[in-house]
Parts: sequence; C-alpha cells; structure tokens
Amino acid sequence: MKKIFAFIALVVLSGFTYIQSDKVIDYFKQPGPFSFYGDDFILGHTEHGIENFYRQEYLIKDEKHETYNKMIFIELSKTVISIKDVVNKKVKELENRKKTDLVCAYTLTDVPENNEYLLEYITSIGPKKSVKQVEWNVCRYRVYNNAKGERFGIEIFGFSMRGYGDFIYNFFDYQKPNKDKIIEAMKSAEYPKIDLSK
Repeated sequence: MKKIFAFIALVVLSGFTYIQSDKVIDYFKQPGPFSFYGDDFILGHTEHGIENFYRQEYLIKDEKHETYNKMIFIELSKTVISIKDVVNKKVKELENRKKTDLVCAYTLTDVPENNEYLLEYITSIGPKKSVKQVEWNVCRYRVYNNAKGERFGIEIFGFSMRGYGDFIYNFFDYQKPNKDKIIEAMKSAEYPKIDLSK
C-alpha cells in the first residue's frame, strides 16, 4: 500500500496531469492576498482532484488560471517519499524535456540552512521558430510538518511567469534583467502559513 501511495504522490509532484475542479475552495485556510515583487496576488484557482494532493494558485486581479502572466502557488502532497527523491524526479523530467524543448533549462540549489531545495526552470511549448508559450518557475521545496510536528509530506512554494505568442519578447525583456532579483526575493519570502485541519 505504501508503494502505491508513494507512486501517486510522486506522479503528482512530477508535473503529470491530474483531475481538477473549476470551483475555488480555500483548502489551506490561506486566502491571501500576497504581495510579491510589486504585484498583488489573490486566490484564483485550487485543485484537489487526488485525495492526498492540494494546489492553490494566487493570480493578479482579472487574470485567469489558463492564461495567467504571473502567479504565486502552493502545492502540498502527503507522501513518504524523501524531498531529495521528489526534486531529483523533477530534474530528470526537465533533462528529458531538454531533448525536444530547446528553451528548457534549469538551476537546482541546495539550501541546507533552511532544509530546502530551490529549483528555477524555464520551458516552452511549440517549435523553435514559432514558440507559442514560455513558462518560468522558481520553486522552493521543503518537508511539511502538521500542527503536531509530524511529517505530512512535501510542500512547494513557487512563483511562475508566462509569455504567449507575440508577447514572448516582452516576457524575456522583463524576465532577464529581473531574474536574479526575483530568485532572491523568493528565497527570502516567508512561507505562507497553511492549515488543513477540518
């Protein structure tokens, strides 16, 4: 049973497709808003299609989950898998993606003083000469303990940016000079407090 449970959690945290709902439910008792790098983010989309996985997305006002430009997100998965294995699985996924996605690149940083990993990566959709979308993510991974101090699983706290079509050049005009500052801002940002109690 543990092996099945661990596999489900790893699939979720590795970026595979999972069931989602259009209804916004604040599972974490964390409605926001958040202020980050000059923008305000409000709760706009949540997912809990798999029993032991939760995701909440905080978007800029009037932006949509499917077409957002910037996003703050929190993911939580109940799992017995080690944080290192979860991160390594994501890195392997990105390495495989680099074979067909020429934009794909990543940097993984171990942050031992916080018992965290920081993974920043960029991906694209579409052929080289007509890329339709680029997405950049800065993600902090850590073990999440419940209110009793017991290990619950893995938490991911992240910032995401996208560029689309003819506006991809604008995306890079903003992302490249701000990249290091955004990464540092994410490193120093306080983890949002979350509560899964009923």
